[in-house]
Amino acid sequence: MQGVGFRPTLRRQALSLGLTGYVRNLPDGSVEVVAEGCKEDASALIEWIKPSPVGSVKTINYVVKQYYGEFEDFEIR
Repeated sequence: MQGVGFRPTLRRQALSLGLTGYVRNLPDGSVEVVAEGCKEDASALIEWIKPSPVGSVKTINYVVKQYYGEFEDFEIR
């Protein structure tokens, strides 16, 4: 992912969907997003990322796991 403002914009979108978790840059230049919430809202976030209004998304890899309620907010790390 390359693009100024991607993480804050993604955070706003995740919060608007009622998701919790985090987004952070990784050393290799990619971005990691961990989102908790209902499957439909998490899927909506993935669909929002694909044609990202901020930045250029080349590849999306995702894993669906059991919901643990680990997060209280959606953070930028």
